[in-house]
Amino acid sequence: MVGQPAALAMSEVEGVELTGELPAGVLSTDLALEITHRLRKLGAAGSFLEFFGPGGAALTAGDRAVVANMAPEYGASTGFFPADSAVPAYLCQIGRGEALTVAIEPTFLAMGLWFGADARPRFNRSLTV
Repeated sequence: MVGQPAALAMSEVEGVELTGELPAGVLSTDLALEITHRLRKLGAAGSFLEFFGPGGAALTAGDRAVVANMAPEYGASTGFFPADSAVPAYLCQIGRGEALTVAIEPTFLAMGLWFGADARPRFNRSLTV
């Protein structure tokens, strides 16, 4: 910035570990509301939230979008799920070409961004739901 140093504030990166599966009759909206309730108590305002764990892997891409899109309600800057096998499956469902869908996993693996359900990432703090 015109030769002068600039200070940038970095948001806290917090994890939300999802365990188990949604019971019959429970919607992703219900999960999103429960997460919102817990995160408001925790005080996650302005944080980046990464959802992880076997419960996250059990959600469809659509269910993940419902949960992640509630970020304004739980006060986070953003909420996201890392890329895993649900991403190419979703892209196939919406009609994306095979050239794209087969390239996703090796590309994300090479970048170190592919997520396994058993991974234990490090966060500033985390919450289990």
